[in-house]
Amino acid sequence: MRILCVINSLCCGGAENLLLDTCIALKESGDEVCVAYLYADEFFLPQFMAAGIRMKYLGFSEKGIAKGIISLSKFINEYKPQIVHTHLIQSDTYTRLVCLLKPRLRVFTTMHSLDKWKTENNPAYMLLRLYNRLTVNLFKKNRLIAVSESVKTFCSKYEKVKPDKIDVVYCFVRPNPQKNQLSVNKSDLGFKETDFVCLNVGRLVAEKSQITILQAANELKKKGISDIKFVFVGSGDLFAELRSYVKENALEEDVLFAMASSNVYSYMKMADVLLVSSVIEGFGLVIYEAFLNALPVISSKIEATSELIIDGVNGIFYPPEDFIKLSEAILSAKNGDFDLSAMSKEGLKDFEERDMGNYVNELRNIYKNSLK
Repeated sequence: MRILCVINSLCCGGAENLLLDTCIALKESGDEVCVAYLYADEFFLPQFMAAGIRMKYLGFSEKGIAKGIISLSKFINEYKPQIVHTHLIQSDTYTRLVCLLKPRLRVFTTMHSLDKWKTENNPAYMLLRLYNRLTVNLFKKNRLIAVSESVKTFCSKYEKVKPDKIDVVYCFVRPNPQKNQLSVNKSDLGFKETDFVCLNVGRLVAEKSQITILQAANELKKKGISDIKFVFVGSGDLFAELRSYVKENALEEDVLFAMASSNVYSYMKMADVLLVSSVIEGFGLVIYEAFLNALPVISSKIEATSELIIDGVNGIFYPPEDFIKLSEAILSAKNGDFDLSAMSKEGLKDFEERDMGNYVNELRNIYKNSLK
């Protein structure tokens, strides 16, 4: 099959990482794959290029939206894909608009998250929801692919997309996707080897609620606990705000911002526990990455994470935004109140049940059925 994937950018994020792994797997299955991206954030570009994936930058950053859409339309005419698969809201919106005039194309849209704006009564948001609903429900060959059951329910409830137009295909992560990652040790980060290191991986944005982790760190400091450290791997709009909180509460010795990195698995192998603080999440791919690396998980209990974690079996739950409960869970994990080794083994077992082969087979079957 000839597949064109369209995404906002190649920045460091879960959707971009999933797209990279998916393109590699599709290429290994014998499909021809090309990725077109709108904006010039190219964090993952070297990995796509190294995998031999054809790339096309559409120049939205320089040209603006109108000329960018024209570039997208021209490239679709040039590439002549059988399947078009979009990721993230701008790509979804602009690509479906272009494809309204190309009725033969099959357009699939992966819904990665539970976007809060889809629940708000802002007129612009309401219009966009109506557009999304009509361009999926009324066009026979357009479909949504949800990364979890909670995302499917959300899309059906708030965007009024017909349930039979939504397929659920759970995400996956590729084992050892980057064989040459540099090792990371606690001492490299200025910590003692005996320190208990908590890791958070993800964009620094409101829905990830990293402020809850910092509040928990502050709570532990107030109790005189100095051997629990926190590492954030990621970048985003709230970096300055989070860093200010660290300075205001004198947490510099306990908190490290490592920024975005392609070396995530090495951080996971160094850490003692992964912290997931999200208040909104489509799937929680980072939890699977932790499972793969036998890293125990402490997570906020929301719909998406509840599809992956069984409290006390393969992870530990706490109520979203409750930094007191989070600080207690971290301290209990450090003090050995939980069998973290057993949880790691259960997590690895869950990871192995949802491998790359199953994901790609499901996705390719959906593509093939649309071509019949």
